Amino acid sequence: MDVKEVLRFADDLVFAKTGEHLEDLQEAILGGVWEGQKYSQIAEASHCSEGHVRNVASKLWKRLSNVLDEEVTPSNLRSTLERRQLFIISSNSGNDFFIGNVNVCKDSQFSEYQQTRSPSTSTSNTSPPQTRLDLADAPHISSLSDSHEGDSFASR
Repeated sequence: MDVKEVLRFADDLVFAKTGEHLEDLQEAILGGVWEGQKYSQIAEASHCSEGHVRNVASKLWKRLSNVLDEEVTPSNLRSTLERRQLFIISSNSGNDFFIGNVNVCKDSQFSEYQQTRSPSTSTSNTSPPQTRLDLADAPHISSLSDSHEGDSFASR
């Protein structure tokens, strides 16, 4: 997520729970922390004291913690919001969700899909069948990251 998406997402979450929008300084703090800025930098850009930014930030983290039902701090802000966004996306699309062009579904759904679809079933749809991959057969990422410079996958 970029900063604009984060601000819109956080404001939507807060508004849905409280009926209030984030204030300008709260947005500045949220955006600044998302981009790795210190409170002193946020204060300077917002033309207020660092102490005031700290006070407003403390209230903001409490507010977000209440909205998300988990503790939100500057150090876990990114992971918390990204996890919540992924949860919302997966909840809105049933048990399937998409990461880029990949549809991620539970094993039980894929098994049900395989059982209900027989090879002899004729369909009027002439589009090619979708490719389904079992990611359990995929190589572990750690084995890919252990490669040395100059090595190729073909030589393994």
